[in-house]
Amino acid sequence: MNYERLLEEAKEHLQEIIIGKEFVVKELVGTEWVNLEKRDKLGFGRYFKRKVNEGNVPGVICIGKAQNNSALYTRVNTQKEN
Repeated sequence: MNYERLLEEAKEHLQEIIIGKEFVVKELVGTEWVNLEKRDKLGFGRYFKRKVNEGNVPGVICIGKAQNNSALYTRVNTQKEN
C-alpha cells in the first residue's frame, strides 16, 4: 500500500473542501476507498492523522472523532490576514 500516493491524492481533493467544513479522510480518497482492505483503511487513517499533526497537510486540523470513531478533521484558512 502506497500511503504517500494516497496522501497526495487526498491533498488534491482538499481543494474541494470548504473552509470550516468537517470531514473524514475517506471523503478525500474518493472511490478508491471502497476497494481498500480494512487494514489499509486503518493504516492510511493513522498515517494521514500523523501527517496532519506534524503539519504536513497545510490547512487541516484534527478536531476529534466522528460518530463511527474515525478521526474528524476540518479545513482552516491558512492565509494570514492583514
